[in-house]
Amino acid sequence: MSTLDTLHRLRTDARDGAQEAFARRLSELRLAEELLRRATARWEWQRGRCTARAEARLSVLGVGEAAGSAVVHARHESRLRGELEVLAFGRQVAMRELAARSGRSDQARDALARAEASLVVLEQLLARRAQEARRRRLRREEHLLDECSQHRALAGV
Repeated sequence: MSTLDTLHRLRTDARDGAQEAFARRLSELRLAEELLRRATARWEWQRGRCTARAEARLSVLGVGEAAGSAVVHARHESRLRGELEVLAFGRQVAMRELAARSGRSDQARDALARAEASLVVLEQLLARRAQEARRRRLRREEHLLDECSQHRALAGV
């Protein structure tokens, strides 16, 4: 029975390992979702801020300020657009990372399902092996009992 115990222990270890890997990937996925949520919120906030500043500056220019201040405002707007592009890029990176981690989560879920299916097959094989071993042992015992009965009959006991 030590082989059976070893196989059961291996089965348990494999299942536990697959479940731990799945849990790690799930926590990575949740972290990626949180990062994406934060990047999206910051991007939206920065975009709103940039839009409000641009509108405020345009309204000031409409009143009749000098062309020199328009150049300063244009530079500032250019810098803000650059920052907004960086934030948008960060958001896209976070979205790609989320998609990649989501894919790994699906892979982990599939691997766990395959491992569980393999373990079920292994359990069935172990059960058959144990059943065959019991049958062989019973046949051997019956054979020994038949031989003993024949020897007793021959000996006249």
